[in-house]
Amino acid sequence: MTRFQTISRAVLDTLENASPYALPEEQLLLEINGAVRPPVEQAAFDEVILSLNSQKAIVKVPDGLDKNLVKWTITEIGKVLRVQ
Repeated sequence: MTRFQTISRAVLDTLENASPYALPEEQLLLEINGAVRPPVEQAAFDEVILSLNSQKAIVKVPDGLDKNLVKWTITEIGKVLRVQ
């Protein structure tokens, strides 16, 4: 499994475990760094998020109180990808 795949799986696993709640991006990165070694760099994290979002495996959830807060949640497509 490549590093990109490892990070992608960690993102999907973390979001599935948090479901039905969306996780703030900073919290998601912290959770992933608790599971993946060596720690994930911001650039690698951003690349995985962009890829999973473009595949519609994860979606951004708006926060009604803080428009600058970026939250993510897993989609049904992401749940399928997670178990493959």
